[in-house]
Amino acid sequence: MFDQWSQSEVWALFALVLWLAEVFVPGMILGCLGTGALGGLVAAALGGSIEAQLIAASGTSVAAFLFLRPLALKRWFRGSDVRTGVEALVGREAQVTAAFDDRTHHGRCKVDGDDWAAIWSTPQHPAPSVGDTVRISGTASNTLLVESL
Repeated sequence: MFDQWSQSEVWALFALVLWLAEVFVPGMILGCLGTGALGGLVAAALGGSIEAQLIAASGTSVAAFLFLRPLALKRWFRGSDVRTGVEALVGREAQVTAAFDDRTHHGRCKVDGDDWAAIWSTPQHPAPSVGDTVRISGTASNTLLVESL
C-alpha cells in the first residue's frame, strides 16, 4: 500500500498521526516527534536521501524538544493562572458554619456546598459569627485561612 506513496507523503502521514496522538497523550512528546517528521518531510521534498531525511527528522525533533516543548508546557500545562484543588478557593467568599474558637481560632466555613475546616487568620479582629461571610486569604494543607471582608 505504501509503496505507491512518495517519501514526502509518508513523512506527512507520520507527522499527522503523531500530532493527532498528542491530543490523547499530553506532554508534547509526540508533538515534538511529529514536528521532527515535518523536518523529514522537508528533506524529502528537497530530494534528500533517506539518510538526509532521517538526520533532518532527528535534528528537528531534538530542536523541538529543546525549544518547542518548554514553551508549550509553560503555556498550556503550568500556567500561573491555573489553580486547582483547595488553592482555587483563595480569594473566594465563604460562609461561616461553625463558630471560631477564641483560643485556637479554628472554625468551619462552607464554599460551594462543601464544608471546610478554617482558621481565623486575623485574631486581632473579632471572629465572625455563624452565618457571616468571610474571604479566603490562603490555605494550609486542606484548611482554609479566612479573614473579614
